Amino acid sequence: MRALRVLALVMVSGLVLGTGCHKPAKEVEVTPQPNYTAPLPPGQLALRKITDPARIPDFSNGIIFRTRLVDAVDRSLSYMAKPSSHNYFPYGDISHDRAVASLKAFREVLEKAQTGEELNRMVRDRFDVYESVGYNGEGIVWFTGYYCPIFDGRKTADAEFKYPLYGLPDDLVKDEEGNCQGRRMPDGSITPHYYDR
Repeated sequence: MRALRVLALVMVSGLVLGTGCHKPAKEVEVTPQPNYTAPLPPGQLALRKITDPARIPDFSNGIIFRTRLVDAVDRSLSYMAKPSSHNYFPYGDISHDRAVASLKAFREVLEKAQTGEELNRMVRDRFDVYESVGYNGEGIVWFTGYYCPIFDGRKTADAEFKYPLYGLPDDLVKDEEGNCQGRRMPDGSITPHYYDR
């Protein structure tokens, strides 16, 4: 009986102490997850011109990557030569012709600059610099990368290269951007295609 009273006393003491010393729960600040896929407000462009010279980044390190930058410019020029590239212009006050001229001028700068400092000066002197408005208008962005693998192959099968690579199906329908639209049926209609990259 005495053990029961001691147990009861311990439980009551614990209850009193537990409630008497209880601290209010700390309020936890919940940071909302960025919504990088949020659409821009109607009429807002994704890029804005940097007008404060102090906010323009330093382009000096670009000299280290000159070869890659020239390659990127050439690829961009190749894309801009496609008729479908006209669909995205004008972009604000930037026309298709202006974008092409900018790429060509940038390639020229990359070929002429001998030092990082010279590259930085030439870019600042010759170009307007733009930045992304970001998902929230404050320039916060999430860049993703795309990977296009390059595989070794052989024209004839051997022990290592056993499996053939097939060309695109003849009935595959793509839009001018190269996006799969479906499969063209004998009657001319288009249905979903089982083909998957």
